[in-house]
Amino acid sequence: MSPDSAVAADAGSLGADAGSLGADAPPSDAGAKETPTSTASKQTVTFAITNGSGEDRWLVSRGVYCTASAIGGLSIAMGFTCECECPNPGSPRVESYRRLKAGETFTITWDARALVTYPEAIDCEARGWKGAPPQTVTRGVLQPVAAGTYTFTAGYESTLPARCTPSGDEATCPWMYGGYVGSLPPTIATRCESSKAATATVTLPAEGDVTVPVTID
Repeated sequence: MSPDSAVAADAGSLGADAGSLGADAPPSDAGAKETPTSTASKQTVTFAITNGSGEDRWLVSRGVYCTASAIGGLSIAMGFTCECECPNPGSPRVESYRRLKAGETFTITWDARALVTYPEAIDCEARGWKGAPPQTVTRGVLQPVAAGTYTFTAGYESTLPARCTPSGDEATCPWMYGGYVGSLPPTIATRCESSKAATATVTLPAEGDVTVPVTID
């Protein structure tokens, strides 16, 4: 979620179209499942996040291979997809924060959609990886969720992490590449790590927009 738009990491909007992250799926064989497609949003949920403490708080606003906020039980953004062979991009991490002054309210939105995933076959040898076996990757598109009750979670910090540099109410957190080893980031993004989190219950109707108050301490 982010003041700008993309879910894969933004604080302003939980609903960017993750389907654009994947290449077109190959033609289906007879009898195979139809590839899902992205469906336009029909609703907007606005989260009005208020700093209820007496001091500044830093709201996670953008992440790399993780989302700034989350809707419990739903996947809302793709993470990292490696096709055939690729360098390790490092662990999911916060890329920026948004300062919330004491008593300030900041709004972010969710378009009431979640990921629907599907497999896509990749011919690695045809792409230039001589002798490489075929690979199956996961793609995802966003579709409206059903009416019901969901839990919203927003991560934040009481103090800005040392690696981040503030500029007004925004702070960016550079990350130097250092030849990462170990596991790759997950294919489906989860919420970025934070030392604190605020939650709120969302009751989503069958139609119509909703505003949900959220308080951080």
